[in-house]
Amino acid sequence: MNKDTGWVGSSDVNGKLYRTTNGGVNWNLQFTFISHVDAIYFLNNTNGWLRAATNLNNVGVAYTTNGGNNWTNAVGNTIGGFDVKFINDSIGYAGTFDFPKVMKSTNGGRYWGYQTTPIGSGSQVSVIKGDTSNVWAGSIMHTKDGGGQVIVTSVKSDIGVTKNFVLFQNYPNPFNPKTIINYEIGFTSNVKLEVYDISGRMIKQLVSQKQNPGNYNYTFDGSDLPSAVYFYKLTTEDFTETRKMILAK
Repeated sequence: MNKDTGWVGSSDVNGKLYRTTNGGVNWNLQFTFISHVDAIYFLNNTNGWLRAATNLNNVGVAYTTNGGNNWTNAVGNTIGGFDVKFINDSIGYAGTFDFPKVMKSTNGGRYWGYQTTPIGSGSQVSVIKGDTSNVWAGSIMHTKDGGGQVIVTSVKSDIGVTKNFVLFQNYPNPFNPKTIINYEIGFTSNVKLEVYDISGRMIKQLVSQKQNPGNYNYTFDGSDLPSAVYFYKLTTEDFTETRKMILAK
């Protein structure tokens, strides 16, 4: 990033992500994963990507939009390889050992497809910031046209069209008494947004209706609730995700 800000990940069983803001003199723990961290790449202070075992069943790419405080698993062809790089906020490449392929995302790492390569797999990738044409992979592969067609095998639509669902971290957090919950709907779906207490009991249903593709936000008011840790959950036919929020009065 710059002479002061940097990130490092550990490769032990419980992988940890650390950040420094003083040139490496001190390192602060940002996040803990359940497995090792293979590669980290931050384009700026907020947008970053990594390759790691982000949950028990998905070894692949995860992304953050808040400087590494929270991470979301990517969808698509993300398994294998040890590298990830982004040219801008949208376009990025990730390595894979799956012959003959290099993985590519065109929507900020949320969805991934793959491009075929002529001579082998590209476990490592190299890009130039702002240059969407020239990409290097493996030890000797190079493309001058961005790598060509992106093939998608595990999502419902072409990678060039945003069809994903995203539940963002609420803001502010902690909050008192109101906070904003943002989420993104990729295609028309029955949507539920619910709030649970720490025991798993649903205490409020914020949304329960069919919604069209787009970005939505809901202002949650916790005036009638005690200070505590709560969880909000987004559910559709094809997606579910839960995040934690803290009400501090």
